Amino acid sequence: MFKTIQASQGYRIKTVSDLTGLSTHVIRKWEERYLLLTPIREHNGYRQYSEDDIQLLMYLQWQISNGETIGQLANIGVTQLQQAMNEGPIDMPSLPPEFQPSALTTITAARRLDRKATESSVHTLVNQLGIEDSLYRVLFPVLKTIGDLWHQGRFSMTGEHLVTQAIRHQLASSLRRSHHIKNPTAILACAPDNFHEIGAMTAAMHLQNNGWNPVYLGVNSDIDLIRLACERRQGRLIVLSTVLEQPEKEFTSMIHKIKKKLLCLCPVLIGGQGALKFLSFLEEQGIMYVEHVHQLQTLRPSSLHSNLDIHNNTTTS
Repeated sequence: MFKTIQASQGYRIKTVSDLTGLSTHVIRKWEERYLLLTPIREHNGYRQYSEDDIQLLMYLQWQISNGETIGQLANIGVTQLQQAMNEGPIDMPSLPPEFQPSALTTITAARRLDRKATESSVHTLVNQLGIEDSLYRVLFPVLKTIGDLWHQGRFSMTGEHLVTQAIRHQLASSLRRSHHIKNPTAILACAPDNFHEIGAMTAAMHLQNNGWNPVYLGVNSDIDLIRLACERRQGRLIVLSTVLEQPEKEFTSMIHKIKKKLLCLCPVLIGGQGALKFLSFLEEQGIMYVEHVHQLQTLRPSSLHSNLDIHNNTTTS
């Protein structure tokens, strides 16, 4: 959902501009003229903005898109704006009514940065529905709702990370409980510079349910590391998640390396928003794209090559 960056060190204005879509000129103007932001100055003079600053900028944008002016918002004051952006109502029309209370409990806990309550809420959902049903019926819609709220400045990056980490923990527990080492091995990883794990881990869960032994390597996985794991584990399939949208030069360079070092070992599937713009290029390179992660529910080792024909309408998000 979000780019993964080190919040503990703050954010320079260029990063803030990339995250919010606001120009550096506008950010400085709102800071200096309207006193809405309070960045810290590094010893070299660079501004360091906080996560709260970024959330406030997103909220200001959303309010302006709904007819407010920056002058009117500045007159309200930062304290009241922060209170409003963190306490507003949450609508979840895409969720069936029976799941809305549980979803709201999870979102509210994460919104107030209560790690224990967030983890407990996700754990309860998984216990009640099972890992797969809880993901598709509640937790994926919750993540979409959180993404929408963040773009409105009504949810923090830290809160989103609490939910994704709670889901990651449940997926990891499920994968450990159902490990079958004698099954054919599939190597799964987040591609270089990618840090969002939920899609790759969900893919691992689906493959495991279909007779595979999934080996998940984690985030930001080096291509040489993936090759080594595939060789040592005698992998019959590699699945990579690419959520981050990279410049064309960087993406094509990565794909050429994948083709050279991985495709000679076994079939390679790539999923995620980061690959959407390059489907024709992937096809030319013989690398298959997965449009929806749930389509891996049908991919069994016994019918590997026939099922891989799904590659142009088959995401590991």
